[in-house]
Amino acid sequence: MTKYSNNRNLTIHDEPKFNNWDVLANYQLCQEYLGKIQNVLNNSLQQYPRTFVVRVDLHLPKVMSCPDYPSGFSTEAITRFIESLKSQLKAHQERSRREHKRVHPNTLRFIWAKEQCESVMPHYHLALLLNNDAYYTLGDYKTVQDNLAGRIYTAWARALNIEPVKAIGLVHFPERNPTYHLNANSCDFADSFNSIFIRVSYLAKFHSKHFGDRTKNFSCSWQ
Repeated sequence: MTKYSNNRNLTIHDEPKFNNWDVLANYQLCQEYLGKIQNVLNNSLQQYPRTFVVRVDLHLPKVMSCPDYPSGFSTEAITRFIESLKSQLKAHQERSRREHKRVHPNTLRFIWAKEQCESVMPHYHLALLLNNDAYYTLGDYKTVQDNLAGRIYTAWARALNIEPVKAIGLVHFPERNPTYHLNANSCDFADSFNSIFIRVSYLAKFHSKHFGDRTKNFSCSWQ
């Protein structure tokens, strides 16, 4: 096993598979990050055999009102985002209970990677995992609405201390497959899991990650 030169605590994974699952080709991937990604997926499926996965990218604005400007290398913004999203999801459930609507339990899990290419500020790639019985769609994400996408916009806006409408240009849902549905009991589960693992393994690539500044460039739910 070859250690990564910029961080000797991390191991380069250069095989086409990780624990029998396909991974992203043409990149050096971090073996430790791949293991954590698999753990998050497995933990979610153990709790929710039907799991909803969202891919989203978050960008930092190059404006003085951003509390992380000009030092975008802090991970405080992404921490505020996760906490805000958790709070909104909880509030939505409580409101639904008061309205006597059926409420399914939900634990938000996440995987994020911080990267910086040639831009002034870094950006984040995320995978968000939820109970598919509680959330199964983003909803319309062209504007800020009372749906999952709207809560993601609002969470990033609150993290950056800006208006939610201004977060639309900073939150990017990929045009190709922004969401996935996993069903551990379906006949095509292995193919679905493999597709998701390839997609999320992108977050484990070494390219564009900065080491040596004493801040995280990868994190995930641990329980």
